[in-house]
Amino acid sequence: MVFELNDGERERLSSLQAGLSEIRIYKEGLYPSVVSFVTKAGINVTVRAKDEGVAPRFEVFPITVSGLTLNVEPEQT
Repeated sequence: MVFELNDGERERLSSLQAGLSEIRIYKEGLYPSVVSFVTKAGINVTVRAKDEGVAPRFEVFPITVSGLTLNVEPEQT
Protein backbone atom coordinates (compact mmCIF):
# COMPACT_ATOMS: atom_id res chain seq x y z
CA MET A 1 0.00 0.00 0.00
CA VAL A 2 1.42 3.37 -1.02
CA PHE A 3 0.10 6.73 0.15
CA GLU A 4 1.10 9.69 -1.97
CA LEU A 5 1.63 13.19 -0.63
CA ASN A 6 -0.58 15.79 -2.27
CA ASP A 7 0.84 19.03 -3.67
CA GLY A 8 -0.01 21.00 -0.51
CA GLU A 9 1.78 18.46 1.70
CA ARG A 10 4.85 18.51 -0.56
CA GLU A 11 4.92 22.31 -0.53
CA ARG A 12 4.58 22.48 3.26
CA LEU A 13 7.40 19.94 3.74
CA SER A 14 9.66 21.85 1.35
CA SER A 15 9.23 24.96 3.53
CA LEU A 16 11.36 23.18 6.16
CA GLN A 17 14.41 23.99 4.01
CA ALA A 18 14.25 27.60 5.25
CA GLY A 19 15.39 26.47 8.70
CA LEU A 20 13.62 25.83 11.98
CA SER A 21 12.96 28.02 14.98
CA GLU A 22 11.04 25.48 17.06
CA ILE A 23 10.11 21.79 17.27
CA ARG A 24 7.15 20.62 19.37
CA ILE A 25 6.59 16.96 20.20
CA TYR A 26 3.19 15.87 21.50
CA LYS A 27 2.52 12.60 23.32
CA GLU A 28 -0.96 11.23 23.94
CA GLY A 29 0.27 7.87 25.24
CA LEU A 30 3.57 6.05 25.32
CA TYR A 31 4.80 7.35 21.98
CA PRO A 32 4.90 10.75 20.30
CA SER A 33 1.74 11.19 18.27
CA VAL A 34 2.33 14.55 16.60
CA VAL A 35 5.44 16.55 15.74
CA SER A 36 5.15 20.23 14.79
CA PHE A 37 7.96 22.24 13.25
CA VAL A 38 7.92 26.05 13.12
CA THR A 39 10.15 27.50 10.42
CA LYS A 40 12.14 30.70 10.75
CA ALA A 41 9.52 32.25 8.44
CA GLY A 42 6.76 31.32 10.93
CA ILE A 43 5.27 28.50 8.84
CA ASN A 44 3.86 25.64 10.91
CA VAL A 45 4.45 22.10 9.59
CA THR A 46 2.68 19.38 11.56
CA VAL A 47 3.33 15.69 10.89
CA ARG A 48 1.03 13.07 12.38
CA ALA A 49 -0.16 9.54 11.78
CA LYS A 50 -3.76 9.11 10.69
CA ASP A 51 -5.57 5.93 11.71
CA GLU A 52 -7.26 4.15 8.78
CA GLY A 53 -9.04 0.82 8.98
CA VAL A 54 -8.27 -1.31 5.94
CA ALA A 55 -10.00 -4.53 6.92
CA PRO A 56 -11.38 -6.05 10.12
CA ARG A 57 -8.61 -6.10 12.74
CA PHE A 58 -6.12 -4.46 10.35
CA GLU A 59 -5.18 -0.80 10.56
CA VAL A 60 -2.62 1.35 8.81
CA PHE A 61 -1.26 4.70 9.94
CA PRO A 62 -0.36 6.87 6.95
CA ILE A 63 1.53 10.06 7.68
CA THR A 64 -0.22 13.36 7.02
CA VAL A 65 1.29 16.83 6.79
CA SER A 66 -0.66 19.99 7.62
CA GLY A 67 -0.36 23.51 8.95
CA LEU A 68 -2.39 22.61 12.02
CA THR A 69 -1.41 24.35 15.25
CA LEU A 70 -2.36 22.35 18.32
CA ASN A 71 -3.61 24.14 21.42
CA VAL A 72 -1.85 21.92 23.97
CA GLU A 73 1.48 22.17 25.70
CA PRO A 74 4.27 20.19 24.01
CA GLU A 75 6.10 17.39 25.78
CA GLN A 76 9.27 18.80 27.37
CA THR A 77 12.36 16.79 26.46
